[in-house]
Amino acid sequence: MLGIKYEGQPVPLEADPTFWVATKDEIDNNAQGCGPGWFGDWFVPDSVWGGLSIKRACRIHDWDYYIGVDKSIADKRFKKNMERIILSNTKWNWLKGLRLHQASVYYRVVSYAGDHAYAVDKNNREFNVV
Repeated sequence: MLGIKYEGQPVPLEADPTFWVATKDEIDNNAQGCGPGWFGDWFVPDSVWGGLSIKRACRIHDWDYYIGVDKSIADKRFKKNMERIILSNTKWNWLKGLRLHQASVYYRVVSYAGDHAYAVDKNNREFNVV
């Protein structure tokens, strides 16, 4: 776990160790963010209510899929990282609730409907993490 300066606050996020040593190009090529790309990014933004970015959590999640971390572990880490960003950067309870709800929707979608993305990454993987 490493403290990342995010939205003005240091937020400790969890990631596979390979994420922290990957080059910017490796991450950019294999971990784009929250949406599926192109027009789909409009439906799945990199931020939650009020513009708080959760892109780093999404990129870690994409990276986990790319390197072959167990899907259940990757999805739970994604949820935990989104919650960490939200809880560390939201002072009003009403906004915190909205943001946490949006994060839970993101988590449920990847948990239940992310099998295709995981399989695509699995077939395109250059290496696996055990």
